[in-house]
Amino acid sequence: MKTLKLFALMALAVVTITSCSKEEDPAPTATNTDSAYMGAWEGTFDGGDDGTWAMTVDKAGALTGTFYSNNSMETYSYTGTVDSKGVISADIVVSGVTLDFSGQASADGKTASGTWGNPSVPITGTWTGAKK
Repeated sequence: MKTLKLFALMALAVVTITSCSKEEDPAPTATNTDSAYMGAWEGTFDGGDDGTWAMTVDKAGALTGTFYSNNSMETYSYTGTVDSKGVISADIVVSGVTLDFSGQASADGKTASGTWGNPSVPITGTWTGAKK
């Protein structure tokens, strides 16, 4: 019985020692996946309504933003994407109606413009802006 306990204790010691070897994860490598359009943007819109908009684009091209309507004096949130070619696509929900906010950022990533609206409501317009 003593031999069995000694063997079990030695086996446990071996397992403990070998499982404690230090393995480090490789250091993360830098990737070139940051969106050229990453950062804060702001601008104005006009047409069937007018006001200001702002958005932040993350390194993957996902955007979140706000749209302030001078007509309703309300701020609405929106989300969308900016692809690698600068194509902007987002949806804004206003009183249960989805408005399309789409456009194109310049190749240098400094300015953008496009259209917004929902033709079936009908309310449409244009927007312009720049990276801060």
